[in-house]
Amino acid sequence: MVSNTITRRASPVFIINKVDVTEQLLPYITSTDVTEHLEGSLDELVIKLNNDNNKFLTSNWVIPKKTEITLGIKTINWESELEGEKYHQIGVYNIDNRQFSRKEATFKAISGPLHAKDSKHSKIWAKVSLEALGKEFADKYKLKYFYKVKDNILLKNIKQEEQADFEFLNKIAQDEGIKLKITNGILVLFEEEIFVGEKTLLTVSLNNVSDFQIKDKTNDIYDAIEVKFFNMKTQKEEKVVITKKELETGEKEENPEKIYVLKSKPKGGDLKRLAKKTLENINKREIEISLKIIGCKELFVGCVIEILDAGEFSGKYVVTRIQHKFPKFETSLEAYKIKRSDAK
Repeated sequence: MVSNTITRRASPVFIINKVDVTEQLLPYITSTDVTEHLEGSLDELVIKLNNDNNKFLTSNWVIPKKTEITLGIKTINWESELEGEKYHQIGVYNIDNRQFSRKEATFKAISGPLHAKDSKHSKIWAKVSLEALGKEFADKYKLKYFYKVKDNILLKNIKQEEQADFEFLNKIAQDEGIKLKITNGILVLFEEEIFVGEKTLLTVSLNNVSDFQIKDKTNDIYDAIEVKFFNMKTQKEEKVVITKKELETGEKEENPEKIYVLKSKPKGGDLKRLAKKTLENINKREIEISLKIIGCKELFVGCVIEILDAGEFSGKYVVTRIQHKFPKFETSLEAYKIKRSDAK
């Protein structure tokens, strides 16, 4: 009952090696930034602390590299006067970079296993499904695993040559039009379109945000895609062309003007599938929005938000990047607008 009379507040929660050290660290924290990405990059955590008297160089306060940190956010009466205390875990990170000066100690951490980032391996698979390949790497690094792809993609004759495991898996997945993400101790292989039909998590009026920017682009939008490769066995070029009109209406466009050319041979062998997914993903970013709002701990990359009071740009968006900042709890996000044809 006591918390119901307290003014709204929010603070980060730090758990190091499964021990809550928030009370010890909080007096020295100058800033905490955490950034989540939908694809292409590991999530990042940056913690800056007051290092007066070289405090974080002394044996009692040292935080070694490779230390596991779980970051959460605790709020009190954040949404309403009667809400009370709420907690939300943001992610699990591993420290891979430390910097010290007379005034400040900085710890940077990433969401992936550090030994996966630094170690390079070689292996050959004669035949394996993408789902099984993902599970093999998840098991290797003791990660939970989710495979959110409609099709069973069969890969043939794939070779890993002195590559980091997740760099290799990400390239294989990308060649099939599939995305990879590591977050909260989970490896996920997914199709981006799974997010489009999700329920709206948050509704935001542009009249109530700290700042925003809308980008309405034409330069990176294509009328068609051509995927091709030279088949060494047949000594012939194989290619497939898919148009934007074909994706949206099912009808071919005879003379597309702006064509995206991709020279690639998917290991699964399905050129049409790769062409379709690549064109969809490129053209999805036609309308993008960046927002700065009051802190919202429940947001996650891939969630759907609805933007109001934005004229023709009002509508539903998929979130692709989130950044939470302390000591003043603020959330910045980037998202792209869902087209009506995508939502069908």
